[in-house]
Amino acid sequence: MLKLKASLLAVAASLAIAPAASADSYDAQKCKQFISGTWTSKPGDGGQKLVTNYEPGGTYQQGTELSGANNPTGVTESGSWIAAAGASGQACRLTLTPNGGKPRDYEVTVIDDNTIKDADGAQSTRFIGTMEEHTSP
Repeated sequence: MLKLKASLLAVAASLAIAPAASADSYDAQKCKQFISGTWTSKPGDGGQKLVTNYEPGGTYQQGTELSGANNPTGVTESGSWIAAAGASGQACRLTLTPNGGKPRDYEVTVIDDNTIKDADGAQSTRFIGTMEEHTSP
């Protein structure tokens, strides 16, 4: 009986540390679909809240508030974006290129269907989004 309990504990422990199934992994296409939509975020240091709308066609707008039409207002930046698979199966890499600016890369970890977390610990929450197919490269 003791041997059986030890075996069950070993199996349970191995399941607890097993990596996520490949079906849960975020490849480039799944990242593009997942990120499309409107996200709100507030830096972990309590800084300014941002609203970012990632269009499926590859453009984005960032602002400080959300309008009645679910678009950012007080726009602080706009440009193009692309998404790719991140370093782990639960991460996506975003490249934002502001109009007239240089590209910036971000790695975000998918927490759940409506939450991502960046490397600095800031969380973004999906406000609106249909996970539409991303049509840019």
